Amino acid sequence: MTNIWKIGTTGLTDDHKKYLGIILNKGFVAIGHYGRNTSVWERFEAIKEGDVILIYKGGSEGKFTIFRVATVKSHIKDSYDKWSNGVAYTIIKDSPKELNFFDNDAINRVDVSFWKGKEYEDVKLKEDRFISRAMMPTLCPVKEKHIQYIIDKTVRDKLMSIKNSEKGATLQNSRVLKDELIRDDDLSSLLTEKKQVILYGPPGTGKTYRARQYTLGKNSDFIVFHQSYAYEEFIEGIFPQITAEPTGKFEPKEDGKTQIEGIPSNNVSENNEIRYICKPGKFKTICLKAINEILKSSEVDKAKQALQSGKFDETNPLAGFSDEDLQVIFRDVESKASEYYLVVDEINRGNISKIFGELIALLEKDKRLGSQNQLVVTLPYSNHKFAVPPNVYLIGTMNTADRSIALLDVALRRRFGFIEIIPSYSLLVNRIINGTTLTETGAVDEIKRWIANNETDEQKLAIAALYTINQKIKVLKDCDHQIGHSYLLTTKNEGGLSKQVIKSGAGLKAAWKYEIVPLLREYFYTDWRRLYELLGDEFIEVKKISAQGISWRSKDDLGIDDGEDAYSLQDEINSEFADVLKSIIGSPAKSEGQESVEE
Repeated sequence: MTNIWKIGTTGLTDDHKKYLGIILNKGFVAIGHYGRNTSVWERFEAIKEGDVILIYKGGSEGKFTIFRVATVKSHIKDSYDKWSNGVAYTIIKDSPKELNFFDNDAINRVDVSFWKGKEYEDVKLKEDRFISRAMMPTLCPVKEKHIQYIIDKTVRDKLMSIKNSEKGATLQNSRVLKDELIRDDDLSSLLTEKKQVILYGPPGTGKTYRARQYTLGKNSDFIVFHQSYAYEEFIEGIFPQITAEPTGKFEPKEDGKTQIEGIPSNNVSENNEIRYICKPGKFKTICLKAINEILKSSEVDKAKQALQSGKFDETNPLAGFSDEDLQVIFRDVESKASEYYLVVDEINRGNISKIFGELIALLEKDKRLGSQNQLVVTLPYSNHKFAVPPNVYLIGTMNTADRSIALLDVALRRRFGFIEIIPSYSLLVNRIINGTTLTETGAVDEIKRWIANNETDEQKLAIAALYTINQKIKVLKDCDHQIGHSYLLTTKNEGGLSKQVIKSGAGLKAAWKYEIVPLLREYFYTDWRRLYELLGDEFIEVKKISAQGISWRSKDDLGIDDGEDAYSLQDEINSEFADVLKSIIGSPAKSEGQESVEE
């Protein structure tokens, strides 16, 4: 299956352009990230021969322009500098106009041996390596909704044909990782339809990871809700600002008045040490960025006039526009404007009504700027006009073991789409058996074969034990309290690249003893019999209690009986860990016709 990738950067200084031009002239693009972004390297490893790449340059307002379309010939890894690798390619299509932004004189002037893994010399430039200076830090899969806006019909048709064949292969062959389908298809379509989505599921299923991966390389921000999070942090609020070295003394002045960002205050500190400002919260900030981008690129006369008047205020961009003006300016701009994302982790932990305020109504698709039922409000602290633009998307995550989805605020439920993220056995099994892309059904069948064949490999046994426990939890409790696959995963560095692999040895044993078992202990806190059913003798010690030899005042009244079972966690695991996992799995069921709970 052919994949389509976009490779680019927004930080194009004149120096960067010069170096970038040199390596692109050689049919190569360097991929790297100064921040050591591991996701870039994981995606780099996924690129294969025959894939299509779109090389682009970004703009200051989040826009980007594709200037080269090519097919991948090979990976090239640099043994000298593990942080800058790349791909060699064959050009499909160039945009000559956009290629002019390179320093062609530099391309012609500098004669370098291409990609030899050593230092390069340039008489005019002192840097040791120009490859590192021309790294493209953004590497992302390309979505269908982005392809349809490519102006060049030849390129657009070619990419769409690739995407259509990819869809056909997906429908005909279900051997595709389920988590990839969720991220690329369900999440994209639901965000387009609802504008805001919540990923929910048991702990350790990768909800936050999926949300971060989806927004990687895009205009995005990340926050975590908690019990103390409030409207002031999310939308806007009044906060103190230190303007001088504090003395610790604060007294209101009777006749003192200051105008602070539109807010009058009678409380002024001595020596002007503290003042209060109205500060935008995370969501308002990202909305302002999206609104300002659309206004600055608008062809509507009203928008142009406002920008040219010299009175335009980016902190209050909707001021001076009537609701009718805003509807015209923002109508049908979603397909042209950059997308902005806010990821809200643990969204169910916050007080939704307190945090969202009037935003609950503004979030709806038909209440956003430019829509039929556009809703513009005046914010209580700043008195600024505010509305949610059509190109802002919100992705929330929630742990169902912490709080059931049924307990969510009804107003929030109606305005969000929901995608359940369940434990993925295919993700684990496919990391054990190299080169496979089993579906969930195929992975479960493989796990059952391991159990039936008395598998001895510790990693396979750990996956089988996790599967067995989850099947029992669904019967003893519910689906919301399963154990996620990420408890068995860790990050490993191979050749400078970070990869997710199954834990092994001491790391695997620690994951069970210090993460999985305590979580199960919390699930079944007062129900030792069920906990024993899940974990067995290796983790749970069972003793018969005896009341003999103890002095009691009224033993009979207390209902104390000798011979009852007393349960406690084992202090140490004395058996081989493979045998411990086998004891959790137990013997495979032999009775035919016995139905089990399946994914």
